[in-house]
Amino acid sequence: MYNKYLKSFIIAADLNSFNKAAAKLNISPTAVMRQMDVLEETLGVKLLNRTNHGVWLTKAGEYIYKESKEIINRCDDILAEAKKLSDEE
Repeated sequence: MYNKYLKSFIIAADLNSFNKAAAKLNISPTAVMRQMDVLEETLGVKLLNRTNHGVWLTKAGEYIYKESKEIINRCDDILAEAKKLSDEE
């Protein structure tokens, strides 16, 4: 229902680290970096500033971070309700 890399983006932003995000997602840091590259390329917007000390949101990244959290929460609610309705049939 939404770009699957948004959750990785949110986790990386929350933790300010690809390594920590990778550990939480049970994937490699390289995989997280590639996902962020693909997400930024797909959106045509730079979301994260990368440094040797971590990752930090750009202004565009801050906006997409906030809105994406709301979208993901809404999508999760929709899916939970759909499953509930399906169980009632």
